[in-house]
Formats: sequence, C-alpha cells, structure tokens
Amino acid sequence: MTESAQLPAEIRSGVLNNAGGVYNHNLYWNSMTPHGHCCPVGTLAQAINRQYSSFAMFQQQFKNNAMAITGSGWTWLIADGDGELTIVNTANQQVPDLQQAVPLLVLDIWEHAHYLQYRYNRERYIENWWNLVNWNHADALYRQCMTA
Repeated sequence: MTESAQLPAEIRSGVLNNAGGVYNHNLYWNSMTPHGHCCPVGTLAQAINRQYSSFAMFQQQFKNNAMAITGSGWTWLIADGDGELTIVNTANQQVPDLQQAVPLLVLDIWEHAHYLQYRYNRERYIENWWNLVNWNHADALYRQCMTA
C-alpha cells in the first residue's frame, strides 16, 4: 500500500480498495480484546494525556470524529514519527498515509459493524467500543513508531 504508485493505473484503485479493506479490518480486530482496559496504558497513556489534556477529552474528540462520518468509514488514532497523535477519519476502505503516520487503533463506522446490535444508535456503539479497546496493542504500536 505504501508503494501503490508503482501499480499499473488500471488496477491501482481496485487493489487499494481491497488492500485497504484487509488492512483496516486487521487493525480493527487487533484494536479490540475481550479483556479491554478502561483507559490507555504505558507511553501511549502519557501521550494522550499530554496532547488532549485528559483521556476523557480524547474520548470526546474521538467520538465527535466518529459521529461526523456520513456513510461508511473509519476513525483512527495515528502517530507521526515524533509521537504526535492525531484523530482522523477515512472514507470507505481508505487508510491514513502510511508513509507519514502509524495507525494505533481504528474504529469501524460502517453500518455492518453496529447495525445488528445497535441499529442506528451509532453513539451507543462507540461508547461500548471503549470497553473492548486493546490498549496494550495500541501502546506497543506507539512505542514501535517512537523507536523507528
């Protein structure tokens, strides 16, 4: 995905769409665990508190981003090479620029992710997702990007 410019133009869009779907879903499943922590851990916790003032402020901004998506998309927590955190949205199967940032966790906002259990109550889906977040995994990814 980071070398997509080398793909022939006639297949680039299809390859990126499929690769994005795989990449996004893999991180989504790794972003969750049945043994989730209520809040971030380790170095990532410190970075969130430093950059967003508190975990509650971070959660609110993340939720606001996720609620702003119309249609299908993803809400991400990413880090750049300096460890600066950003919350971004992508549409469809797009991913953040992997040459500029490391995705730490992602929330699937596609209707199929929440409809069966929450119907149109996306806000409740987002709020309950926090109970499943795999902060150990996100912290490990953050520490890796800091040493790269």
